[in-house]
Amino acid sequence: TAKRPPIRRVPSPEGERGPVLRPAEPILFENKSAVLKPESLSPLSALAQRIRENPQWPSVEIAVYTDGRGDLREKERLSEARAEAVKRVLVTQGVPAKRLTTRGFGGYVPIADDGTPEGRARNRRVELTVVKRAKAPKRVKVAAHGGAHAAPVKAHAAPVKAHAAPAHHDEHGGH
Repeated sequence: TAKRPPIRRVPSPEGERGPVLRPAEPILFENKSAVLKPESLSPLSALAQRIRENPQWPSVEIAVYTDGRGDLREKERLSEARAEAVKRVLVTQGVPAKRLTTRGFGGYVPIADDGTPEGRARNRRVELTVVKRAKAPKRVKVAAHGGAHAAPVKAHAAPVKAHAAPAHHDEHGGH
């Protein structure tokens, strides 16, 4: 198998990362599917309650990871669909959708050895991270035509596009 390039964890595009909320029990899905197993509803309900009880958390990012076996692009798509499934459950549990964002990392960010069944099981995980939104854009005064009258305008930073992983190249150097 081809060796994957090292992956750097990219910051959330929404702002500074806060605490990671881990479920008391693993969140499980049907094999090769974004369908949650029934036993996952209880830990998701507990997470929803914790989020509802902490309105000071403006945003919570749902990140889903898979093991690294198989097609990595397909695993990334699967993890994105699973993150959306988790979001739907949290919304039905009373968490406002506007407080939730989703990201699917596939098998790109392992925390254990994918060469063992135990390692693969640890790599298949759901993490919820509190994200503190970036501050509002600064307001600066700009003089119109060099005159004495100034109008307030918002200073905008260039948009940041976060990538879950670098492009995956096959053995021929293509994408």
